[in-house]
Amino acid sequence: MKKETDEDESIPEKTPPMSIENVPRIFFEAQSPESCILSILSDLPPIFDESFEASLAQKIELAESSITVVTEHLTNDVLSSQQQIFDATDTFLSLNDNIVESSDFIHSIRDQVSTVRSQTLNPILNILTSIRDLRRDTKALTVLHFVRYLTLFYDAINSSNLVWATYTLLQTQYLLFKEKSIYNLSLFDSFVGFSFKNLPTNVSPVPIEITIGELKKVKCIKNILNDIYAFTPQLMSKFDHQLKEHTENFIVDKYCVIVVAYCLLSDDPPIARVLFESCSKQIRSRSVAYFESKSNDLQTLFKFMENSCTIISNFKQFNEFHQTHQTFGSFVSELPIDIDVVLLERLPPDKEMHEKIMKLSEGLKTSYSQLTHVAESNVLQFLSRLNCTNLDALSFIRLTRALKEFNTFIKCNGLTDWIKITAADFMSKYSSASNSSIKQAVLSDSWVPTHTDNDFLSLIQTMPSTNEVVFKSDNLFDAFASSSSITTVRVIHSLICLSLELDATACFNLIVQVSTYYVACVMNSFSYPLNAIEGNELNRKIAYLFDSNFLEGCRNAFKLIPNGVSLPEQKSYERNEAQLMQMITATDGLSLLMWYLQGIRENLIKRASKGACLDKVNKFYASLVDGVLPNFRKNFSAVIIKSFIVLKNLKYQIFSSSWALNEVTIEYHQFVFIAKKAFEVLDKTLLALQLKRSIMNDIWYGTWSYISYVLISSFATVRNCNGFGRSLMASDARMISSFFRSISKMDADTTNVLEYVNAYFYQMNEFSHFIDVAPTKYKQKHIINLVKTGLNCKLSANDTKALLSKIESKYAAMLYR
Repeated sequence: MKKETDEDESIPEKTPPMSIENVPRIFFEAQSPESCILSILSDLPPIFDESFEASLAQKIELAESSITVVTEHLTNDVLSSQQQIFDATDTFLSLNDNIVESSDFIHSIRDQVSTVRSQTLNPILNILTSIRDLRRDTKALTVLHFVRYLTLFYDAINSSNLVWATYTLLQTQYLLFKEKSIYNLSLFDSFVGFSFKNLPTNVSPVPIEITIGELKKVKCIKNILNDIYAFTPQLMSKFDHQLKEHTENFIVDKYCVIVVAYCLLSDDPPIARVLFESCSKQIRSRSVAYFESKSNDLQTLFKFMENSCTIISNFKQFNEFHQTHQTFGSFVSELPIDIDVVLLERLPPDKEMHEKIMKLSEGLKTSYSQLTHVAESNVLQFLSRLNCTNLDALSFIRLTRALKEFNTFIKCNGLTDWIKITAADFMSKYSSASNSSIKQAVLSDSWVPTHTDNDFLSLIQTMPSTNEVVFKSDNLFDAFASSSSITTVRVIHSLICLSLELDATACFNLIVQVSTYYVACVMNSFSYPLNAIEGNELNRKIAYLFDSNFLEGCRNAFKLIPNGVSLPEQKSYERNEAQLMQMITATDGLSLLMWYLQGIRENLIKRASKGACLDKVNKFYASLVDGVLPNFRKNFSAVIIKSFIVLKNLKYQIFSSSWALNEVTIEYHQFVFIAKKAFEVLDKTLLALQLKRSIMNDIWYGTWSYISYVLISSFATVRNCNGFGRSLMASDARMISSFFRSISKMDADTTNVLEYVNAYFYQMNEFSHFIDVAPTKYKQKHIINLVKTGLNCKLSANDTKALLSKIESKYAAMLYR
């Protein structure tokens, strides 16, 4: 801090002594002391002029010198006159003659002295009185000096430089606290940024001493001090305002200015509180605005969460900044370059400010946590206005993904619990809705071939907003499908999408359930008047129409359907080509389902990494996808053909024919030709429909399965038969298979039929072994009929009883398998 001084370090020049000629005439010509003083002071500069003090000092010095010179001159005149009196007295004594003249002369001298005294001593006394008044004026100048710098301090406190303003306010308060201190320039040593002038000079050599406490009692100073005392809240308010601006635009140097200023002014800087109140107010105001507008759509929620994340992210910057700035000095080092270096040096050391910085850092951490809970509570309040469980799968996925992303940012348990509970409720409702959707799709399906366009195929192969590869297939699906199968694949696709956001295990279980349920629905739709599925078991009345692998796949797959799930009501179909074409369309739809399930297979197995879910998925693929779907059409064609070709007469002829022959015959029964005619009619129908060869082969395969079942069932009704009759049965079966091969251009597997016919010739041990494998090929009543009709080997009553008991136990074990 720079001080001005009137002292000159150089040696002053000696001025010549003043003579009576140098005394201004005004001292002799003035009519009164007052006019003399006014004349002397009239040419002084204005009192607030910097040269006033010097000019006043010169005038006072001139007056003092003039008084001294005049006094000395008068004294000399008096002494000289007295000497003359003495001389005159001597002369009077010596010259008696001149007494009268001398006496007159003395009187004249005395009159002169009286005149001089009356003209000079009274003005001098008046001047001394004025000098005393000037000393009182010097005290007033000291007050003016203090007022001047208080005003400058107040201006500094209002400065936009908050660090300097705060520092100046603190130094001013400290100065005013020193009430007993004598007012002098040393009191301003701690101030920075001011140039202080010397105090006013006194006329008296004894300096005037005035304390700070005395100065504070002066009315004009008291008014200024009231403004200064009241300015602390205003300055804090200015800090708060600028700090709130930083919630949207964090600037390091400006924020450090606020931190340093707050730390100087407050023992517990309220930065965390101010930031929290500002940010939470922004979040709540946006929330209230959305509620008042009654905007309950997801886009509004997403916009609110995005805005909240922006606000929280801005607040997080303060936390992160404090993590890297743990000392007061680290904040000082970030201050703008326009801050006075001297001021920086005067700031408190780190040790004194450490506790404040730590409190501030902890306060920000606490406030950040509170702010995230404010955002969470507003989001939960918003969610309470949405019926989330009624959202479609894609919307719920978007909602869940947005909430998870939001929660990774705010990390609040409440939102995590909400997602978990709502997702479980949604999945429960979606599970029921999925089955209902598929059930309704099957009921409304007219089984007309539906084109699978590229947009649909592209949709089900992609996942929304993720780079994860879920679907892989080397083959494109290029075929027609049923509308219900397209619906089912859409549901499975939505479940795959949900599994990326929700409980994957629940989604995978539902995929298994939905897929199996749809296959069961299709099977049941074309098994009229029988129900193909009873509970979650395959109806045994049609089970023997299927080959063993398909049958095993069905049994394992349908166990995956939960108990209590009802299949759609059956429709009655006319036995015509339309029903056959509808079945073909339905199985084409199953081909679409199989293609899609194969495409997601790798991803499902990979994500169902372990536990019961993986076992279930593996069992699902092994039974349904690998066992049932690839062989569905050729196996289930046997059920369709049952209502399409009429073989009632064939059954009757076999039952009514005589099989207890006396000799071998080469003639075939008439039912052989009934079968041939049925094959010819079917071939003509298939050719008329212009089906693909692969589809025709599947239908022929099912046809032979049905014919084999009819032959076995019919042969089982024969009550009286011998070896010749059994040989004729085998011959008839071979002839029917020959006609079948000729017409269908397909192979005919007569193994089951011939094995059943030839079982008549088995010995006891061979027949017992035959019973072991019979449950997978023949109905129980078929085998019982063989035993009761009698085998070629003669059975005792005990043997018959033992065989019947074994048959019952084997089929019972098969029932509970």
